[in-house]
Amino acid sequence: MRLLLTILFTSSLITLLAVGAQLYTEYRNDVDLIEQRLDQIKGSYSDSVALSVWNFDRKQFRSQLDGILHFPDIVFAEIRGQDGELILAQGEPPEARFIREEIELATTDFGRVVEPGRLIIVASLDRVYSNLFERGLIILVTQGVKTFVVSIVILLAFHWMVTRHLYRIGEYARQIDLRSEERLQIQRGPGTDDELDFIVKAINAMQDNIQHSYRTIGQLNQSLEHKVKKRTRELQASTAKFRYLFQNALESIAIFQAGRCVDLNQAGVELFGFASSAQARGLTPDAFVAPESVAPVHEKIANEDTEPYEAIGRKRDGSHFPMLVKGQNAIIDGKPTRITAAIDLTAIRRSEEALKRANQELERIAHTDPLTGAFNRRYLEDAAGALLPLARRDGRDIAIAMMDIDR
Repeated sequence: MRLLLTILFTSSLITLLAVGAQLYTEYRNDVDLIEQRLDQIKGSYSDSVALSVWNFDRKQFRSQLDGILHFPDIVFAEIRGQDGELILAQGEPPEARFIREEIELATTDFGRVVEPGRLIIVASLDRVYSNLFERGLIILVTQGVKTFVVSIVILLAFHWMVTRHLYRIGEYARQIDLRSEERLQIQRGPGTDDELDFIVKAINAMQDNIQHSYRTIGQLNQSLEHKVKKRTRELQASTAKFRYLFQNALESIAIFQAGRCVDLNQAGVELFGFASSAQARGLTPDAFVAPESVAPVHEKIANEDTEPYEAIGRKRDGSHFPMLVKGQNAIIDGKPTRITAAIDLTAIRRSEEALKRANQELERIAHTDPLTGAFNRRYLEDAAGALLPLARRDGRDIAIAMMDIDR
């Protein structure tokens, strides 16, 4: 319908322009013909009318005006004297659409040129406009009918040659089955190779490419599913291994995200005196240390320090204990994470104290006589080894008293 309207509008516009040009040409021809008649009247009647007016032969110039009015389209004529007075007028002057011609009358009298007055002729254009209207109406009707018929024929031809095939192409493209081997075909005469055939070939080639891509994607999906399953199993095994190592680690391990504890292993539960790891979830690092260790812990976290350091831990019941802490930053599940390991130093400190006392006792035994408690020869050697350099440095003497009390 848009094509039909476009053809009709374009054809009508061209027809109007052509009709306008044709009517204007005919109008000019008719006007030129009237002007030629006026020129003919001027050439044929001006001299005789001038002579009749000069001789004031009323009967003669009356018959002359009658002859002028017999010309086609001439509807009015009058004669005026030298001073503009009306001498004779015949016919009815039109109110509009006319051509007015004034002819200066001139004749000779005894070899002298005289101008007895003016001849005024008025030609009506009513017939010209009437003919133009009739011819324009006939042309418009015939051209309109012709344009409409041609437009219908063009529309039907376009539908038969193009539109119905486009509908077929659209229906096929909308119902393409990637599993079907059927290809698009349109019913046309043999030997055609135009834009529609190009579209049909392009759609069939597109279907072949899509089917090839579909099969390739299917194979890739199968391979990807196999890899995903394999990777999932590996991740599950890795996760299970991590959970096992995490829960069975000998040291306390706590995982913090956004400044809150999200998990605590069994060693940590026992170390900090929780009933279960659920009690520790959501707690800040402050809940795990004594007040005097809060500031150092915050500093270590802010600086992302990974070096081990000592701190005072706090149990669930409020009791304190020494511990060795080591932190490590990581990304778990896409979130920044702080993993903190802690070891109770209480037993180690006790062992160190016991070892220190044992070393002191060994040193005492090595340097004293077990019977009298007096220093022995080994102590003398150790003391002399330390005192002699000092004496030499200060320039002082050293006195040594030795007593043999058993003999």
